Amino acid sequence: MAADRDIIPNCVYEDPECGKTIIDRFRQHRDNGLYLDVTLKVGNQSIRAHRAFLAAFSDYFANMFGGKLQESRENEITMKDIDAVSLSRIIDYAYSGRIEVVPDTENLLRTSNYLVIDFVQASCCDFLLKTMGTSTVVSVLQLGVELGLKHLADPAQLYAAEHISQLASNDSFLEISSDLLITILSDDNLVFTENGFVVGVSRQEQLVLDAVLRYVNHRPEQEHCQLLSLFLQKAVRLPFCPPDRLNLLLADRLVAKSPENLAIVEKALNWTVESGDGVWSVPRSLGGLNIYSYRRLADTPAVRPETPSVSFDDSTLSGDKSMYVTGMAIRTRRWDGRPVIGGMKIFYSTGDAVEHGVMVRAAGSPEDPSNLIADDTLEEFHLEDGERITSATVRAGFLIDGIMFDTSHGRTLGLYGGQGGGEHKIKSESGSGVYLSYVKGRVDVTQRDTAVRLLELVWVYYKFQSEPDKQKPVPARTKPTHIPPYVCRLPRPPPCAMLV
Repeated sequence: MAADRDIIPNCVYEDPECGKTIIDRFRQHRDNGLYLDVTLKVGNQSIRAHRAFLAAFSDYFANMFGGKLQESRENEITMKDIDAVSLSRIIDYAYSGRIEVVPDTENLLRTSNYLVIDFVQASCCDFLLKTMGTSTVVSVLQLGVELGLKHLADPAQLYAAEHISQLASNDSFLEISSDLLITILSDDNLVFTENGFVVGVSRQEQLVLDAVLRYVNHRPEQEHCQLLSLFLQKAVRLPFCPPDRLNLLLADRLVAKSPENLAIVEKALNWTVESGDGVWSVPRSLGGLNIYSYRRLADTPAVRPETPSVSFDDSTLSGDKSMYVTGMAIRTRRWDGRPVIGGMKIFYSTGDAVEHGVMVRAAGSPEDPSNLIADDTLEEFHLEDGERITSATVRAGFLIDGIMFDTSHGRTLGLYGGQGGGEHKIKSESGSGVYLSYVKGRVDVTQRDTAVRLLELVWVYYKFQSEPDKQKPVPARTKPTHIPPYVCRLPRPPPCAMLV
C-alpha cells in the first residue's frame, strides 16, 4: 500500500468561481454596510467603499492609498474636479463588473479617463461612435482631441470628413472652432456630394472654398484676413479649383484687401505639378469610391473579326475617379438581318467625347448623318444637370444587340438597338450614389461593318468608411485589475479542474 501511495502525484485544484465569489462578497458587504473603511467625498455626496478593494481595482486608488500621500492616512477623502454621479457609477462598476452607458456620457468618459479606468473609457468611446451622427460628431471629435483619445478622435474626424456636405449646410458649422475646422477640411478623406453623388476633384475644392468663405465671413471682422490665410494654405487645395473661380476669388474683398491672401491666390493660379507644395500637391483621395464592373458581354468566340480588333478602355481619359458618362450617341446596324450596336460615341463629365466603331456609314459625306445607309439608325441622348446613369439593361448574344439606361431623375433612356440576345440587368454593388463611370470593350469588323463586343459597363459607388457597422473596432481594451469573469458570459467550466 505504501508503494502505491508513493506513485500518486500531487494534485492542484483551481476554483474558476473564486474571483467572482470574492467580488460578490465585497458587494454584499458594501450593500450591508460592513467593513467599509474609506469614504470618497465629492461635493455634498459621500461614497463609502473598501480601501483594499479599490486599491486592487485601480492603480489610481492603489497609488492614493499606498504611498506617502495624506490620503493614505485618512478615512475620508475629498476628491476635486470630478463628477460625483460618474464617480458613483464607476465605484458601482468596480463591485459589479457592469456599466450602463447612456446618451449623456461625456462626464462618465472624462471621469474614467481621469481615473484611468480603461474598460469604462473604452465602453464610452464605443457608445459614442456607434450613436454618432452629424449633430454630434463635432462634439465627439472635440472630446477625443481634448482627452487625447486617438481611437475616438480619428473615427470622428473621418465621419465628419465624409459627411461634410451635411455639416456645412447647418448653422452649427459656423460655431466650430477654427483649429478643429481646419483639421476636418484638410482631411484627405473629405468628400462633398451633390444630389447624392460624389463630385469631381475640381468641384470638391470649389465647395471647400465656398464653405471656408461662409465660415470666415461669420467671424469677427478683425479676424477675417488672418483666418482666411490659414484656411487657404492648410484646408483648401487651391490649385485644383478652376482658374475662373480663382480669378473671382482675387476680386473677393477678403482677398483684395490682404497682400498675403492675394499672393496665395496668385501662387495657386501659377501652380504646376513641379511646385510640389505640400497639401497642394495632390487631390483628395476619395478613398470611399469603389469601382465595380459587370462581366464582359458578347464575348463568344463564334464571331471571327474580319480585321484586327480594336479594344478600348475609357478609364485612361482622366485621373479623376469621379468621372461619369453624361451622354451617348449610338448607331444601330443590321447583322444577320437583326439590329445590333455598330458604334458608340460616349460623352464624359471631363469634357471628352470618344467614338468606338464607325458612327456614320454613308455613301456620301461621312460628316452628314442624313447620308446613313437605309438600315442604319443614329440616336443620341444627354443627361440633365446633376443627373447620372444608375442602372442599365443590356441585350447581348454574339454581339451587343441593344442597350437601355435608367437615370437618377427617374428617366428611362432607350431601348437603343434591337431586342435579340439574352437580357442582362446591370447595377453596381450596394453603396451610396451609384452611377455609370466609364465604358470598356472591343470593336470588331464583321460582315464588313463595325460592331461592339466584350462590353463592360464600369460603375462607381461610394461606401462610407465611417458607418458604424463598417467602423474599425475600438482598440483592444486593457483588462481591469479585478477581471470579473462573469462579465464575459463564457461557458462555465466544470466545478473543479484538476491540473496534474
